[in-house]
Amino acid sequence: MTDLYKATRRLKDRLAADGIMSIQDIPPGYDGLSELNQRIREAVVNGTPFVDPAVHEALAKCKFPLFFLDFETINPAIPLYVGTRPYDQIPFQWSIHRMERDGSLTHGEFLHENLDDPRRPLLESMLRTLGTDGDILVYSPFEATQLRAMREAYPEFAQPIEDVIARLVDMLPPIREHVYHPEFHGSFSIKSVLPALVPAMGYDDLKITDGSSATAAFVTMMKPETPESVGAALRAELLRYCRRDTEAMVELWRRLR
Repeated sequence: MTDLYKATRRLKDRLAADGIMSIQDIPPGYDGLSELNQRIREAVVNGTPFVDPAVHEALAKCKFPLFFLDFETINPAIPLYVGTRPYDQIPFQWSIHRMERDGSLTHGEFLHENLDDPRRPLLESMLRTLGTDGDILVYSPFEATQLRAMREAYPEFAQPIEDVIARLVDMLPPIREHVYHPEFHGSFSIKSVLPALVPAMGYDDLKITDGSSATAAFVTMMKPETPESVGAALRAELLRYCRRDTEAMVELWRRLR
């Protein structure tokens, strides 16, 4: 029953007690399913995606130019930088796609390559790239959380960061509330949503395919003993991966707006 979304242990036990071992076996209107899981059941049983027009309305409200933003972070157990604590998330990379009203795209990126704290140069370059106009689309609250942490670490940037936070539009809630495809398999991760809704795109062609791998690659890249050729290859793969995340948001926006 893994294709249900955040099913509780109590619900799973009840389903098992009723002899229900798959979503297809759940009867219509089964008591205890959330509205979302009822929708998931219907999509899986009928084999058809669910797309509520409300998702189009939500995304159509975005103000141009649109920016699609993604961070990558490390969270070292032993603090590497002054003022940080064990397991603090430290952004070291961003990718930003900018879309004009006519649909044209430009891309910017940042990847720290020195042993010093990456946050200030990352923050300064990001603020320059985002400017002051247009909505900034993200996927999940992660970027907002990182921005708030940097606001605390660099109070001199508090107002520009606050202005960026005010422009954020999280794509995840409208997709979770208004879209479901059987190929999501109960997950609204962008890694599940993208290939289901945009079959021509995914992450399988990349050597780095998730945030944990990106963190490990960055740590290896920054080690003094890492051969230059290996570091260069890791750098290229990190840039490809982070760029793919913002490309994914662009294509999801185009598919659902």
